[in-house]
Amino acid sequence: MTVSRLETLPIEICRIIIDFITTWTVKDLSCTSKWLREACLPALFRHVEFPFSEAGFDGLKSLVKSDAHYNVVSFTYVVPELPKADFDSFKFDLLTPDSYVETAKELYDAGDDADESPS
Repeated sequence: MTVSRLETLPIEICRIIIDFITTWTVKDLSCTSKWLREACLPALFRHVEFPFSEAGFDGLKSLVKSDAHYNVVSFTYVVPELPKADFDSFKFDLLTPDSYVETAKELYDAGDDADESPS
């Protein structure tokens, strides 16, 4: 097995070089050897983007299960179009700290378990 000159460099130096090349070149470089794949992972997965869809959620789940997720610095959900909606139908009551305590006290006074709390 032959080793490229790039693979003889310390991985930290190699990663600095990788930061200066285009993403497509990094992708191609990452396919040349296991060592270079490891060196390229931080650049390949630094910023990931998923479509806001079922396939996008599946992609995110796959990423979380892989070791590549350790290299992710940020990710973006891309929403191609916002649906038109009646925002009145999305209203709900928020529990403030005061109302949370009051609600928990009412539940406790009603005989509910003290360890249970309203969500």
